[in-house]
Amino acid sequence: MKLTVGAGATVVPSPGIRWIEPLRVWRVAFELVPDGSGKPVELRCFLREGDDILTETWSNLWNP
Repeated sequence: MKLTVGAGATVVPSPGIRWIEPLRVWRVAFELVPDGSGKPVELRCFLREGDDILTETWSNLWNP
């Protein structure tokens, strides 16, 4: 998994990745800790295995 978090927050260690068989989708879960600045935080994530990219890139702007 490649997860990037912009300025304004940090990721709590140990994000989770789970395959949901009935839906045939991946689910990624992680926890953020804002730095108190109140700035929006850019989040980006995709799944990979070695050099192979398995998913599209998910992108979101989080407002703490």
